[in-house]
Amino acid sequence: MNISPLERRVLAIGTAVVLHAAILGLAAAVHAAAQAAGRVPALPQGPPLLLAAVALVMAHCSLGAIWWARSNWPSYAKTLVAVLATAALWALLIGVLESTDLAETAAAAWAASLATQVVLVGLGAALLELLFAPPGVAERSRFTILFLLLWTAVVGVLLGAGRRLAQALGWNLADVLRWQWFYQLQMIGVSNAALAVSLLVAVRLRREWTVRLLVAGLALFFVGLVPPLAMTAMFKGNLGASFADVAWLLLVQGLFVLATLAPLEAAKELPK
Repeated sequence: MNISPLERRVLAIGTAVVLHAAILGLAAAVHAAAQAAGRVPALPQGPPLLLAAVALVMAHCSLGAIWWARSNWPSYAKTLVAVLATAALWALLIGVLESTDLAETAAAAWAASLATQVVLVGLGAALLELLFAPPGVAERSRFTILFLLLWTAVVGVLLGAGRRLAQALGWNLADVLRWQWFYQLQMIGVSNAALAVSLLVAVRLRREWTVRLLVAGLALFFVGLVPPLAMTAMFKGNLGASFADVAWLLLVQGLFVLATLAPLEAAKELPK
C-alpha cells in the first residue's frame, strides 16, 4: 500500500488530536472523581482540568523546541518563529491561570520558567539530532558572513523586544528573583525539559514500538515522581502546590508530548 507524505502527515496529526481528546477526557474523569471523593492524597488538590490546560500549554512549548531542533528551516528564521510561538503560549498560559496578570511579577517568573524549559529542550533535542543524524550530515553545515549578520539581527530584535516588553509591564529583575515561587517554577521548567527529552529519546529508539512505549512509560513514571520528591526535599515541602498537583502536571504534560511525538514518528516509518 502506497502512502503519500501528505497522507502520512494527516494520519499522524489526526491520531495526535484523538489522543489529546482522550487525555482531556481522562482529566475530566479525574476532575469528577476528585469532586466526588473530596480530599484524596493521590488526586490533585487543584482543579484537574486546569492542571491539564497548563500541562497542554507546557507540552506545546516543549514540542515547539523539538520542532526547532528538527526543522530544516534556516536557524535564524526558525529561532524567531520559536520565540514568537513561546511568547504566545506564555500569554495563553497567563490567561488560563486567570489569577495572574501580565504586569505582575508572577507572569515574569512564568516567562523565565518557560524560557528555561524551551532552551533546555531545544539543546537536548539538537544534541539528539546530531547523534541520530546520518554520517556526514553535521559536517555539511557551514557558517557564512550573511548567516552571522542575520543571526545578529535576530538577536538584536529579540533583546530589544524583550527589554521594551519588560519596561511596558513594569518588570524588575530583582523583584522577579525575590518572588517566593521563582525557584520552584525554575525547577518545574527543568523537570519539563527532562521529561520532553526523555520521551523524544524513547520514540527515536531503533526498536520495536512495544519497547519504545515501555521506555516512554518508565520515563513518565520516574520524571513524574522524582522531581516532585526532589523539590519537596529542596524547598522543605513548600512547593506552591501539593505534591500530587506537581506530579499530575508532569504526568499529563508527558502524555500530551508522547501523544504528539509517537504518531509523527510512527507515520515516518510506515511502508512507502
